[in-house]
This record gives sequence, C-alpha cells and structure tokens, in this order.
Amino acid sequence: MHRIPTLFLVTFFIVATNHSHSQTPIIEWQKCYGGHSGDYATAVQLTSDHGYIMTGYTYGADGGDVMGYHGNQDIGDIWVVKTDINGNIQWQKCLGGTYFEIGALIYETIDGGYIVAGTSSSTDCSIAGNHGGADFWVVKLTSEGEISWQKMYGGSQNDYAYALDPTSDGGYIVAGFTESNDGDVITNHGERDFWIIKIDATGNLKWQKSLGGSGDDEIYSVKSTPDGGCIAAGFTESTDGDVTGFHGQRDYWVVKVDGSGNLQW
Repeated sequence: MHRIPTLFLVTFFIVATNHSHSQTPIIEWQKCYGGHSGDYATAVQLTSDHGYIMTGYTYGADGGDVMGYHGNQDIGDIWVVKTDINGNIQWQKCLGGTYFEIGALIYETIDGGYIVAGTSSSTDCSIAGNHGGADFWVVKLTSEGEISWQKMYGGSQNDYAYALDPTSDGGYIVAGFTESNDGDVITNHGERDFWIIKIDATGNLKWQKSLGGSGDDEIYSVKSTPDGGCIAAGFTESTDGDVTGFHGQRDYWVVKVDGSGNLQW
C-alpha cells in the first residue's frame, strides 16, 4: 500500500494582546518528528516536567527519529515521543508487533510514567492476550518509555479504542467500538456498538458495557465523571436498542453511565 510520507508536526503559539485589540498569534517554535514514511499524531499532553508527551502511529522502517519499529511500511506501530519544553526529543518508543497498531491516546500517571491506549492486532513482540482481530490495547510505560505492563481487551472480532480518560480512583476508562460478542464483550446489539471498559491502575478489567442498536455505533470521546462513571460521545446509525430520538442517517450520540457501567441516559 502506498502511503504519502507525513510527519508529526507540533506548533506552539504565543498570543499577544493589548487593551485595544488582539494580534495575530506568533509561532514560538515548531518541530517535525518522524521517519521516511507516514507518521500521524493523535494526542499530546503537557507533562509535570513542563515538557510534552505525544503519541500516534508510524509507518516505515527505522530512520529519521523512528527507532525500534516492529513491522513494515504497510503495518503501523504506535509511536510515543517525549520532548522537553522546547520540543527537543528526550526519548521515543515504538510499540507494536508484526501486525498493525493504530491510534493511541496518552496520559502521564502519578508515578511519572505514562498510560497509552490504542488498537492492536499483533500476537508477538511482547504483546500477549489478543482475543482475535483487533483489540483494545493498553500499555503502561515508565518515565523513560520502558513497558511496565500491557493488556488487551476484546473478543474474536474487531474492537477499536478511540478514547481514554483517567478516573479519580487511579484507574482508567477506555472506549471505542466493538464488533464482538464474546471474550470480554458480554453483549452486542448488532454491527458495531459503543464499548466502554473500566480498568484499575494495573490494567485489571473492572467492568465493561456495550451500548447501541442494530446499526453502527462508535465512541470517539470519553470523560470520567465525579460519580465514578463517565460520559461518552460518538455517532449512531441505529434506531433501536439503547438509541432513542434518532433523526436520520447518522446522529451524534451521547451516553452517561454510572460507576458500574449502567446506562443512566
């Protein structure tokens, strides 16, 4: 598959203001990060040392800033890059196996490490626990980017993670969609469902919830709530099951679940 070479591009702006008007934002610095093929950034966070942690996925053998790649230019790795406050790379890490990894969200953890969530279909290169097809994949990294633990969640069909948020008890909510009806997935309403999982600080699955109808339903954003539950947003093409008030073709769909994963609204 031919892919157009693309780089992570990170740009930071300073906005100058006075009492009368706002001025055009000025580029403070900008950096491109990547190798000889496509590199796609999907998340960036400020870190406690005032630097930045970013992640996404990369296609292509080692070269440029990319080292430790596991696949080939048609099979992506999750790629994590840590920089200082000025965007200088402190370390980088490829995560994956000989099948594809894609997406990825990242947060700094209270121990100074990082939690990464994405999607993996690999069964080798230190990746264990694949249920079949693509699975949610969560990886805990040390402050230097070494793997502390990794866990896969899903069933025998494809399960894609698109959203991650820490919870007040030190765990995490991970969300996306599932096509499965086995393994960790208890129920499927048809085609693709919203799938939300709650894990603790060491990756143990606490609860999971499938929500949707007979059409496609996919989550793209999730936020934990003070009651231990979460609110999730994505789209629905369903007119039945858990979905009410459908307007036609494809709608925004927002759901609220409680601290046990029960649908509230």
